[in-house]
Amino acid sequence: NDGLLLLNHGTLGTAASVAYAPDSLDLSSGQDRDVILTLAGQGSSGAAIGSDANGSVIYAGTGDLTLVSDSLTATAGQPNPDFRVTGDLVISRRSSGFDVPYSLDDFITRFTFNQTAGITGLNGVSSLTIIGGTADVDLDATGLVIPGSIRASGDVVTVSELVTTGGGAIELTGSSQVNVNADLVSAGGAITLTAQGGVDDGVTLANGVTIDSSGTDAAASSNANGGAGGLVTINGGAGGVLFNTATVDARGGVGDGTGSSGSTGNLVVTASAGGDIDQSNTSSSLRVNSASFSTLEGDIAIVGNNTLTALSARSTASVADDRGNVIFRNANTGDLSFNGVLQGRTVVVQHSGNLTQTSGSITAQNLQLVVSDTTSDVTLTGSNAIDNLAASITGSGGLSISSSSVTVGTAGINESTTTGVTVENGAVTLSGLSTLQINAP
Repeated sequence: NDGLLLLNHGTLGTAASVAYAPDSLDLSSGQDRDVILTLAGQGSSGAAIGSDANGSVIYAGTGDLTLVSDSLTATAGQPNPDFRVTGDLVISRRSSGFDVPYSLDDFITRFTFNQTAGITGLNGVSSLTIIGGTADVDLDATGLVIPGSIRASGDVVTVSELVTTGGGAIELTGSSQVNVNADLVSAGGAITLTAQGGVDDGVTLANGVTIDSSGTDAAASSNANGGAGGLVTINGGAGGVLFNTATVDARGGVGDGTGSSGSTGNLVVTASAGGDIDQSNTSSSLRVNSASFSTLEGDIAIVGNNTLTALSARSTASVADDRGNVIFRNANTGDLSFNGVLQGRTVVVQHSGNLTQTSGSITAQNLQLVVSDTTSDVTLTGSNAIDNLAASITGSGGLSISSSSVTVGTAGINESTTTGVTVENGAVTLSGLSTLQINAP
């Protein structure tokens, strides 16, 4: 019951060994064996986890199974090794990385899992972890539904087919890139995508994919209050983050209609030196509560069909270039609050609905505000440093801004600029703690 470590330089089967054969190989017996199977790989044609003509059974039952080898291949023409495990499954390289790029679809065609009534292959395990090292890893198996978490790491990590968990976390880490070409769905679990490569790498979400941690699975929906949405974290490194037309949905589940909707998850997006955060396609959609964006010496463009209530965005850049701009255009109406740092060389905020600053600060060489349909004052009275201000406020509300110093002039990016301060109905209150200069009406 305490586990098994098998060191083997050949194939599995009666000619080598059967790794733990209890009295019953029926998973319904509930036996628990933690099994660690390590094989010395010697290149793609060398030793590997395979099978001879007798086949093999590796039994962990409700325990955990760890497979460690650089060459995860099965012997051609022989019965597939049968792994019987409903606990956690870890598939790991033995040295620096797998000998060839790792394909989950290829793996499950070479190895058999849980050939027992009522359990469907790899979906019978509790959680799945793939550690590819320097090799690429592709989650390309169709119909993959894991009750717990899914974690995968490698050089380039790609999602080619739908990946679903029953509420467990999804964590994908690429030492170069993470490419999401199919949907990721976690019923209320956190989703984390991390790329650690250079300026040509980063995290890329393909057109039309959905990152969904909204907690709307059947179990959550049976709750009158719905399931809570999970945190979505995307770190693109120096390569930044490209949304294309993707959707990120972290809203809480709607429940069964007898109670309020579930709580809504948040979105955190970061990039390192030179990395852009690019949601410049208006067909992309962010459906979250609070969204935070941060990059160093990169641009931030958030202009999709977004539904969010709180925003913070920070971009820092040297004075020697024209980078470090922040553009936020919200296609949906509603209240929006700044709840953290809003910082950039030029900051553009175009929003339909009420706009407030609940905490944090605004630091911008240029700040352009275009706010429509507001029913209350646009109030930005934090510890702000706004060098140049231009604003257009339509609706019944006014404008109130405080800053260490403020100059009314022209602000915006390219041809989309605003000159002066125009308020349709309400009062204008500008407070420059050190200086206040009016260079435009």
